[in-house]
Order: sequence, then structure tokens, then C-alpha cells
Amino acid sequence: MNTFISVMSAILLVLAAFDVIRRKKENDKLRSIITDSINTSSDIKKTLAMGLYYRFKKATPEEANQTVSSLFIRQDPLEFELFVMNVIEGYYGGTVYISPPSDEGINLEHDREDGLYIGQVKCLEKDLGFEAIAILHSQMIKKDAKGGYIVTTGDFTDKAKTYADELNIELINGTQLVEYWILGLEEKNIKISSIKSTPELA
Repeated sequence: MNTFISVMSAILLVLAAFDVIRRKKENDKLRSIITDSINTSSDIKKTLAMGLYYRFKKATPEEANQTVSSLFIRQDPLEFELFVMNVIEGYYGGTVYISPPSDEGINLEHDREDGLYIGQVKCLEKDLGFEAIAILHSQMIKKDAKGGYIVTTGDFTDKAKTYADELNIELINGTQLVEYWILGLEEKNIKISSIKSTPELA
């Protein structure tokens, strides 16, 4: 009787293991399809970037009183800083801090292996000009930062791109932010999967 129970238990364990493997393969395949679709579709990235703008933009009094779908997420520009902090940390690694509110034009401080990076975060519907880059560059010099970045839900003007070209300032527009967000989530999922699949030490 004990042998029968042991055999049945072993069979059930094997079946359960096969089911876990099958589900994991299905999830990996679905994740791969979604990632590939997003990576190859400019329209999807632009739509997600626009969605981020409407999620985090400062609501007008009229918009604040509007009833919207329970599926929608509404947050404010300060929460956008926290969102970007997590995206940047997930994509680049290191440790990112939100700077105290000030007029210095810095929202994020990012400690990486090669030094300090500072960043500005802008929830905008229009393309950003070069003025913000000039402010960030002066703060980079003041803080002896290795580099900097400006993140916006929109894009950058041609003058802004030219101005930032040789200043070691990365311009991250809305679609790039979406890419970094997705890649960071993928990396996080891979790490979680590897931890779960590591056999426990006896």
C-alpha cells in the first residue's frame, strides 16, 4: 500500500512539474510576442507615450471633476518623477533618488558604478526646447556629475537635440521611455524567474 501511494505521489509530482513547465513556456511565448510587437510597432510606442502624458499630466479643474473609466489611471506630475525613477533604475541599474523640490532644475540623482548622473523629468505634450538642457548642463558642472538625462513624454526640438549632442546629456523622449519601461520589466521578470527556478540549498 505504501509503495502504491509513493508511486502515485511521484506520478502526480511529475505531472505537476510538466504543467508548470508548459505554463511557463506559454507565458514566455506570450511575453515574447508582446515585446516583439511593441519593439516593431512605432504606433504602439507613440500611443503608450501619449497614455503616459494623460496619466501624469496636471489636470485642469474641469478634468479633475470628470468621471472617467475605472480602467484609467490618473496621477500627478510629482508621481511621474517616481515612475521615471523606477524606470531608469530598472533599465540602468544603480540607485536613483528624487531630489528635493527646488528651482535648480534637477528632479533625479542617479548613483551608478561610474559616477553620479542627474536628471530632469517633464510631463509635456509639446516638444521640449534647449533651455532645459542648458539648465541641466550647468547643474552637471556644479555637481561634478558624470552625465545627465532629460525625460519627457513628448519629444525634443531639433535645436535641443543639437545642443545636447556633445554635452553627455541623454534625451529620452516618450517612445524611448516606453522602451526602457518594458525592457526594465522584462529584466525584472527574468531575475524573478531565475530566483524561482534556483533549487533551494539543503
